[in-house]
Amino acid sequence: MQRSSLQIAKHTLTKKDVDQGNTWINSGTSFGIILTGPVVLLFTEHWRLSYLFFAIIAVIVLIWNYYSIPSSNKQKHVLDQKLHWLSIITKAKFLLIASFIIGMSSSIYWTFSRSYLTTVYTMTTTESVVFWIIMGIAGVLGGVAGGFIQKIGLTWSYRLLLFLMVLSILTVSSHLTVYISAALFGSTYIFLTGLFIVWGTRIFNTLPALGVSLSFLALGIGQSVGSFFAGKTIELTTYPFSFVLFAGLGLIGFFVPTDKKKAL
Repeated sequence: MQRSSLQIAKHTLTKKDVDQGNTWINSGTSFGIILTGPVVLLFTEHWRLSYLFFAIIAVIVLIWNYYSIPSSNKQKHVLDQKLHWLSIITKAKFLLIASFIIGMSSSIYWTFSRSYLTTVYTMTTTESVVFWIIMGIAGVLGGVAGGFIQKIGLTWSYRLLLFLMVLSILTVSSHLTVYISAALFGSTYIFLTGLFIVWGTRIFNTLPALGVSLSFLALGIGQSVGSFFAGKTIELTTYPFSFVLFAGLGLIGFFVPTDKKKAL
């Protein structure tokens, strides 16, 4: 489905609008985060039903897209080519490294920010859900990432957004800036994943889904590894120290250059 949406954006939007179209597709995550807040409150005692609820939504969207998105064979010749994976990964190495670092650094926020609030700040479930909803609402701003990147460039956008995401991880450690942190993290994380989409489609111009898929795979691996070590770090130390440590990991991303070479 991701491949279809990227292809449709590429073939139906102007070159000027395609980056912004792809980042608006990505911002759908934020609408899901917003929806999870009320769902958590509604299904508190029956949390398994919430999983069923979202599974039903996924099936409905799948059927809707199946009948709404026209089939296309425009890129079939590219898909039929033998892909040289070593060469592809080499040319996209900076994108993959950046994605892994962002995934690892952000993992502690996604996995443990709410438990941080309820454990350290003794927030109620409702207050922590409000925190989560604010994060989702702010993430909708990530839809404008495409236009933002076109105005100041990919490199400056990446550096600025990474700095703001690191700042959001640090500011959750202060009771006075908890909700500001949520807004900052929600917007910058979706901005960054939108930037990875733009970055990936520019490297893999003729097969954009390949670049985006590899980037999000690296992002997911980083989050999985990061979540494991974040949990262990919190057990051995404290929440504040762990969040500062993972914010520091994010700073490593500043040393990753934004590669502009095209692979396909």
